[in-house]
Amino acid sequence: MNESVYFLVLLFLGIWEVWMAYALMEEIFSLKNLKTKKYTFTKWGNIFVLGTLVAINRLIAFSSRTLVILCILVTFICINRFVKGKRCLAFGVVAFYYVFLTILDFLFSFLCIEVVGTEFERIIYVEEYSGWAIGIYSLARVVMWIVLCKSVRDFLKEWQPVLMAYKKIFFFTCALLFVIMCRYQFVLATMAMGEREIQGVDKALLLLALLVIILMGGFLYFQYILKIREVGFLKYQEQMLRDRCREMQQTRQIAHDMRNHVIALKKYDEEGKAEKLHEYIQSLSRDVPLYETQVWTGIEILDYLLTQEKKKADQRNIKFQIETQRIDALPFSDLEIVSIFGNLLDNAIEACEKIEIEERWIHLLIKKQRHMLFVEVVNSVEEENGKRNVEYAGKNRKGGLHGYGLMNVQQIIERHNGEMSCLLMKGKYLVNISMYKGEREC
Repeated sequence: MNESVYFLVLLFLGIWEVWMAYALMEEIFSLKNLKTKKYTFTKWGNIFVLGTLVAINRLIAFSSRTLVILCILVTFICINRFVKGKRCLAFGVVAFYYVFLTILDFLFSFLCIEVVGTEFERIIYVEEYSGWAIGIYSLARVVMWIVLCKSVRDFLKEWQPVLMAYKKIFFFTCALLFVIMCRYQFVLATMAMGEREIQGVDKALLLLALLVIILMGGFLYFQYILKIREVGFLKYQEQMLRDRCREMQQTRQIAHDMRNHVIALKKYDEEGKAEKLHEYIQSLSRDVPLYETQVWTGIEILDYLLTQEKKKADQRNIKFQIETQRIDALPFSDLEIVSIFGNLLDNAIEACEKIEIEERWIHLLIKKQRHMLFVEVVNSVEEENGKRNVEYAGKNRKGGLHGYGLMNVQQIIERHNGEMSCLLMKGKYLVNISMYKGEREC
């Protein structure tokens, strides 16, 4: 293979390698619809420039730890500005991709060394234009391309909230894979130079076993986390159904006895016993369910949640005003609706509990306008908490977002291409959410 053809093949593989990294990031972080000139220029500039650097480096060295680190840093720096609020996760995904791809190179290298034996050093490390090296690079990238099929990318996209919530564990997994990569790079080099007995198949199987254990372990753990979240939501739904059944039972009992109640009321009225009539009505009203689910939006799960949150606020002497209109549908699943409104209202109630009773208030606005949905939650806060006028736009700063609850809300909103901002003012805290027409009709 002559020099020009060899370099062109390496260039193609390098560009393909960086392009796959962007394909993965676009799927996970919903960047496909980002068609701005800045993003397009950054993306393809990164792909061609970094792909060229990768090809040039592989003319010099078969594998390089420095090259892996360079690819991670350059790709992350280029994509950093387009994944606001998810930079840590983006870095983890980029690192995982390049480290995993390098480990695949080593996996096929061990199989190759089993075939060529002691000739491996000459074929891979000494020869300038090695067809074996091209074969190893090509096989690794074909396998990665198969792994990153659309179904897998969609699956990773669904896991994004869990990875965000447990990113420390994800980073630990990436770090562990990086250590394995460095270790097996050393093993491959010493085996090629004859300092270690050639055990290509054994090392390949051991490396494959380590990958399977780590990836399956991570998969099962995050699957367990997802199940816990689903169970929590099912318990919430079960409680909602229990409350609804109890209210229906109470209503049924009252309806059954209503004829007798009407006779008694009519008797007191005819006899002019106003005091007795008043006492009977008061006694009867105590048996009527006070917290039947009210209809604010027409969305059952949301109306039930608002009813429960208003009940909670009333018990804490908080003036809770709900201003909304009928909404046919929201661009969220039931689980996301509970997470968004539950977290926002729980945070508002918690903030109100810290101030004087007469100053406690919450105002919730849910408004639909054309293809947009607006949600606004305003609540009173302690005066010392509102001395500064600070605007938060999806950033987790200390004193800004109310901890992990609002982080979860922020992630859901961004996942549906919406916008969320928080404003801390004198005596009040404001959360604004704007949703455009998304996956479902707003």
